[in-house]
Amino acid sequence: MIRRNYWRLISIVLVILLLGAYAGRRTLKEVHDLIYVHQARLFIPIKAGPDDRGPGILAEIQFLRDLGGLHQRIQERGKEFKSELKPLVKTISKRQTQGKSASYSLQIYREIRWLANFTSDVSVTRARIAELRQSLESDTDQSFAEEQLPDGSWGPGYTAWFMKLYGSVNEALSVGKQPKYPLTFLDRINSPEQLTNYFWSVISDDFLKTGIINRMEADESISILGRLILGDVECNYPFHPQLKEAYLKFVDDWQNPETGCWGTWFVGRNGTVWRMDDVGMTFHVVSRTKDQTKHLDKLAQRVLQLSTYDFPMGIRMNGRYENHLNWDAVVIFRYAWPTLDAQTRRAVHAKISNMLNWCLNESYQSDGSFKTSELDDTFGDAMEYGVCFLKEVGFFRKKERFWTDQSFPQADEVRAKIKARIESAGVNIPELKRAYNKLAAMD
Repeated sequence: MIRRNYWRLISIVLVILLLGAYAGRRTLKEVHDLIYVHQARLFIPIKAGPDDRGPGILAEIQFLRDLGGLHQRIQERGKEFKSELKPLVKTISKRQTQGKSASYSLQIYREIRWLANFTSDVSVTRARIAELRQSLESDTDQSFAEEQLPDGSWGPGYTAWFMKLYGSVNEALSVGKQPKYPLTFLDRINSPEQLTNYFWSVISDDFLKTGIINRMEADESISILGRLILGDVECNYPFHPQLKEAYLKFVDDWQNPETGCWGTWFVGRNGTVWRMDDVGMTFHVVSRTKDQTKHLDKLAQRVLQLSTYDFPMGIRMNGRYENHLNWDAVVIFRYAWPTLDAQTRRAVHAKISNMLNWCLNESYQSDGSFKTSELDDTFGDAMEYGVCFLKEVGFFRKKERFWTDQSFPQADEVRAKIKARIESAGVNIPELKRAYNKLAAMD
């Protein structure tokens, strides 16, 4: 132990010296952040072979500064839009709580979140914000946006293909809507080659050339297509007979065998590829592959390590918990639990206990609702992910409580209040309907 700590200290000193020599007049905070990311190995270079020593510390610093610079520019641009979007989002949430359909506006807003947080396209973002504002000028019912389009997709408020995919599954097929038209918009991925090529194109992020971070498209498309191809959601589309095999092979090839996680592969200078572990993406893959997921024990330990880091690597937003991200982690822990040793189980137990205490004492409200948050900033999203988290930890049902023998005598009262709050708003949007169905299934 002493020897290991000694070499760890030497490593830190060397990193500091190299950073100091490289950074010159850079701020102490920037140097601190670079060391922080390096020590946690949040970005791991993909090596050509066992004898490949990797790109080296200076190349890593350059990569982190390049990626951090793009992220900072997007964040600064996002702040410009935040003041415009906040009152519009408030209006959407208000209409949801009143039981009014705001489906079209919500679709536009979901696409704006992608544009504002992952791209550098100011003009398109502003145009979409103008469309959102116009969509909310009248109090007209927007249930028209819940109808299927002639290409088989749902979501007239979406323009990006992967967002149409999101709308078709999350807002239609997953809540039992039956297609009137063939789902021809899926034709573009309906062969093993087309599917695999598309997936590699979105997880390999050449951000220096594009100015775009592909993370959201990769996460949504791989997860949602998995639900369709593996049969978690029925759609009556004639998938290629080898598409399931191609999907599972891609997932295997994509997984980080060192940590068990999945995430974006960033292309840095000179073509070096840096693999990022991403708990959110990992959750979506594990939700598809379930107990057949490889390296589950490593995966749980990595999620524990990343649980104090911010999204997308970890499960915090500006250092704070989110029901949405906590649910992701608990799903992973559930499937990994049979593979874990006693020490790791104790760590998982402590982590879930903290999450649950936060949910019940800070997120859940006395009227049966959940606070809207930075990530789940609409009433519907806040309600759905609050319910998903409580159900996943077994708060409502003892048989689902894989991580503890603790009893929760207040569970029935909490469930009844949440259910009543959803009923008062009306089960007329997909997020509320899914949450309500989870609660009603326990009656």
